[in-house]
Amino acid sequence: MGESFPTGEFYQRATIDLDGVFRKYVYRKTGRTEWVATGGIPSDLCTAVISFPGSGVCGFNSYCKLDKNRNPRCECPTGYSYLKPNTTLEGCKPNFTAQSCNPDGFSNEKLLFELEEMPNTTWILADFEQYNPVHEELCRRSCLKDCLCAVAVLDNGTCLKKRLPLSNGRAGPGITAKTFVKVLKRNLSLQDSPHPDSCKGKKDQATLVHVGSALLGSSGFLNFLLVSAISLALYYSYHKKLLSIHEDSSLRNSKKDELVLDVTCYDSTNDGSVFVKKPCAFSLPQHLNFEGRDMKSPDLHWQRK
Repeated sequence: MGESFPTGEFYQRATIDLDGVFRKYVYRKTGRTEWVATGGIPSDLCTAVISFPGSGVCGFNSYCKLDKNRNPRCECPTGYSYLKPNTTLEGCKPNFTAQSCNPDGFSNEKLLFELEEMPNTTWILADFEQYNPVHEELCRRSCLKDCLCAVAVLDNGTCLKKRLPLSNGRAGPGITAKTFVKVLKRNLSLQDSPHPDSCKGKKDQATLVHVGSALLGSSGFLNFLLVSAISLALYYSYHKKLLSIHEDSSLRNSKKDELVLDVTCYDSTNDGSVFVKKPCAFSLPQHLNFEGRDMKSPDLHWQRK
């Protein structure tokens, strides 16, 4: 496990650390005051572990890299930041809204996004398309115009397009692949980034405009129907009122030449000695101008109604 450290000059120990690596540490007996890792198994944890399903040594959208003491360190690619600021193990998230796949969205994505190059870096798995053989420019162009492509990895003439979330990322001098990460252009803000709902809103507005135009185009016919209905209702009401007035006038004319009498009548018995009172009513023509009393009917009177 690495170079030789004489026991006369160094304290030595070996432990299985929390990351699962078996490491050997040495501590100089004179002049130094800390333990130093001199080797481990596996020697490179970042490239030794592949997890599927899973994110790998580090969280999703991050990559593993050894520090100077050969301890794995999780880092975020350009344009990304840690999910939790107080830990690097939970993965990373993009600092911008992802490219829209809406067909009514932005047509020229080159105006909004660009590709950042990361040498000696790759993500294992998560690729959905592969081209071989291709040159670098074609690989870059293909990812830039593909809304699903978040990262393109070029390795020995093979272009691998990958979507989020990225898993099993690693970086180091032993990796020959070159990675292109799609990010929002530096001179643009988050407000300029396309959002799926923005395209939907524009489409809804266009629909409203078309519906409004159709309604306005048919408004002449609708107005004609409305005026016709109102005219028919007014004519029916007016005609009904005329009929009512005509019937009332006819009734008045038929009765104005009559005198309606309220009469109290008395019938006599056969011998004429007793008068029996009973109500009765009859009408007389007005031109008779009847007025007076009958000896046999002393309560006879008339009144005009």
